[in-house]
Amino acid sequence: MKKLLFTIIVPLFLILSAGAQDYNTGIGFRGGLSNGLTIKHFISYNSAIEGLLSTRWRGFHITGLY
Repeated sequence: MKKLLFTIIVPLFLILSAGAQDYNTGIGFRGGLSNGLTIKHFISYNSAIEGLLSTRWRGFHITGLY
């Protein structure tokens, strides 16, 4: 019983204490139905701008998000 409880509680604490990396600007690649490039920049703690450039069916899309 103690082993079962241990194997349930310890992974729960490890998951809860995991944190993300701190960054201001990120660049990434998109894959799937439309392939492309993304860039995201945080203006403040809870607001960001993001740009996407993707290609599909011999054309391309440019998207801006705030």
